[in-house]
Formats: sequence, C-alpha cells, structure tokens
Amino acid sequence: LGLLLFGFFANAQAPELVINEVSQGAGGSKEYVEFVVAGPTGCGSNDCMDLRGWYFDDNNGTFASGSGTGIATGCLRFADDPQWECVQIGSLIIIFNDADYDASLIPPVDTNDANGDLVYVLPVSSHLFDGNPNNPNASDSTYPTTGFQAGGEWTWIGMKNDDDSFQIRDPNDLSKPSFAVSWGNNNNNTIIYFSGSSKKKVIRFTNSVSNDWHDQNNWDQVKADNNTQTPGKGNTPENTAWIESMQ
Repeated sequence: LGLLLFGFFANAQAPELVINEVSQGAGGSKEYVEFVVAGPTGCGSNDCMDLRGWYFDDNNGTFASGSGTGIATGCLRFADDPQWECVQIGSLIIIFNDADYDASLIPPVDTNDANGDLVYVLPVSSHLFDGNPNNPNASDSTYPTTGFQAGGEWTWIGMKNDDDSFQIRDPNDLSKPSFAVSWGNNNNNTIIYFSGSSKKKVIRFTNSVSNDWHDQNNWDQVKADNNTQTPGKGNTPENTAWIESMQ
C-alpha cells in the first residue's frame, strides 16, 4: 500500500503558470499581464507552485527575429523570495506598468495577498521581481542567469502593438517557452497566436470550448475597455468557473 501511495503522489500532475489575460491597454502604455497558477485539485494533487525564478518576457527572438518583431531588451523573473515558494493553485497574479496605468481598472496593490482572496496585484517595479536590463536583446536571444537586480521596468518587457509575444519560461529549462501568446509577425514557434495587430486590444483565455489553455479555440482577442479587461477577475463566466474550481 505504501508503494502504491508513493507512486500515486509522485505521478500527480504538477501545477503550471499560465497567461490568463494580457493587455495592450486602451491607450498609452497601460499594459498588464495576468497569470494564473493552474492545476488539478483534490487528493494526490500539488496544491501550490514554487514560482521563484520563473521568467516572463515579451519576444526574445523565438517567435520572430530581427528588427520590427518587438524584441524589447531585458527580461523579468519572480524573485527568490519566500512568498513565491508555495503559491496556491487558482491564484491570480496581476503585474502592471506602474509608470502608466489606469487606476480605475487595476485593483489596489496587494503584493502578498493580504486579504486572502488569492489575487496578487504588483507593480512591475516591485522588489518581488528581479529584472535584467540587458538580456535578451535583438542580437542575443538567450536568457541570462546573472546580471539581475531587484525590481524592474516595464520597458524591459514592453509589448509592441503590431508584432510581439508574451511568454513564460521555466527556470529549469530556459531553452523554450513553457507558454506564450503571440500576434502579428511573431508567427514562429507559436502556442497561442493572432494574426492581426494587438493595438488597444486584450488577449484572453475564455474557456469557451474547454479548460485547455493550449487550444486556440479557447482564446479571443478583443478591443480593450473596462468591460473586456478584467484583471483580478474571470474573463468570461466559463473562465470564472474554471478559476473557482481550482480554488
């Protein structure tokens, strides 16, 4: 029995960090990204995820190379801080550009989920992130493991309106994205992709046909406004139900 139980728990599906919503904002540089810690719940599941060291960035050259493909110099990652060691499944993490944001849209800053609603709201400059201002860049697409500093600037991950991507990378395998959304001419190695410009638009996981975030049919790209942008909340009734099922 002991061996059977060990095998059952050892094979439990690991949680994943997934983009739930990424927005160019309705104007200016009012960009933000919303992550969800996704995974199974119940007996045998891992109920939290260690986010320390996980990278997030725009296009680094993986999805298109050369000028005009949205390669912003630099990248960000979750800092090696105890708060990220065990983030509960079903948690939402909103990261926004505090140099230009809509205070009526972005929820109040809550860097450590102080109210227990499983929603973290952090400015990109927070010390709970590490930033590298130099790599990757247009001539070097590799992700660095050194040269990071506390906090970050949105320009290091800023999204080009017409052609770019937003991606997540596992620190244990920096060679490829664990998840990404892309648009415009960023049409190589895509996971979720929209062919047109993303200017003043938001890309959302809708769960319209299933809870599979790798299925293109579960995503949409719509005009960004205070109805379609929902940081800290579900994007659709189906998306809300999925998030609540994990919580």
